[in-house]
Amino acid sequence: MEDATENTKGFWDFSCDFYCQPQVRGSLLWLQDNRNLDVIMLLLCLWQGRQHHLIPAEEMAEACQLCGQWSSHVIAPIRASRRWLKTRGDADLYEQIKAAELNAEKSLIMALAGKWHVTADQRNNRSTSLDCAEKNTGLYLQQAGIEKDQHLENRLNILIALV
Repeated sequence: MEDATENTKGFWDFSCDFYCQPQVRGSLLWLQDNRNLDVIMLLLCLWQGRQHHLIPAEEMAEACQLCGQWSSHVIAPIRASRRWLKTRGDADLYEQIKAAELNAEKSLIMALAGKWHVTADQRNNRSTSLDCAEKNTGLYLQQAGIEKDQHLENRLNILIALV
């Protein structure tokens, strides 16, 4: 059984590796910018799905609350500053703010991974990782009050297929 340190590293490594795959970055950012979905929450749903873990509704609500707090108080203000600086020509400060945003996202990922450690007996080996990822993202959308449309579903399908 992996310990909490391996678990947090696992979620961070998954997030970095997954984000670098073709079409993932664009899909995640589209979902963030056009549907107001949290990229970290989507990555959590997919990562847990890859581990054959279905996130219970209560845990999903806790994760949504934690991500919402981090987003509104830390990540979103840093992101807004980075986006504003991008058009102002101060490349050094832009890179510093970009690094701060990434560090904030990593801190949130570590906090989530530390809370949601999946043990072998919690894995749902009767379902595929794709099924688990789809159910996890569906529950997230439901709790976020987001209705699926064709554009959203297309982006989610790209992500789920890569789990």
